Amino acid sequence: MILFYRVKFTCQDIFVDNFAKGQEQTYVDISSFSYKTHFRLTTQRYGCIYLFMKWQVIFYRNISGQCPTEKFINGLPYDDAEEIVAAIAALRELGNKARRPLADYLEDGIYELRARRLQRRFRVLYTFVGKEAILLLTGFVKKSKAVPAKTLRKAKTLKRDYLERMKGDNNG
Repeated sequence: MILFYRVKFTCQDIFVDNFAKGQEQTYVDISSFSYKTHFRLTTQRYGCIYLFMKWQVIFYRNISGQCPTEKFINGLPYDDAEEIVAAIAALRELGNKARRPLADYLEDGIYELRARRLQRRFRVLYTFVGKEAILLLTGFVKKSKAVPAKTLRKAKTLKRDYLERMKGDNNG
């Protein structure tokens, strides 16, 4: 079943509702932020895959279907969440060409996507998978100068888990 509708933007509409209803494909036109883009959303075993012009943006999901990035965005006020989605849209346009102030390299193949609204700083940790895919791992509100070591370790663990599961699927 294919739906087409216009949303002002809510994480609930984009990330949860359409997939919970078991729909294979949903087309969403998000026009409330500066990066006007048509999103083609599909589901996959490991999460929601958002297919764009060049780069795929994959939201990591663990084996039980939980998505840390989705949980983080859904827990934020509307305006804050909108900033993060706009940053994700910019990242999928720029891919590995994204630089400061939008993105920065941390370590071991982990990057941070940077968003800001008023005095709050938001980060989404991600990595590149394959030649044209971005895997969003986890997000947090930045409260100190450095990325917390615990959050960075979590991102590395999620990346390792995703790659191991993908490798297992390709072999079997």
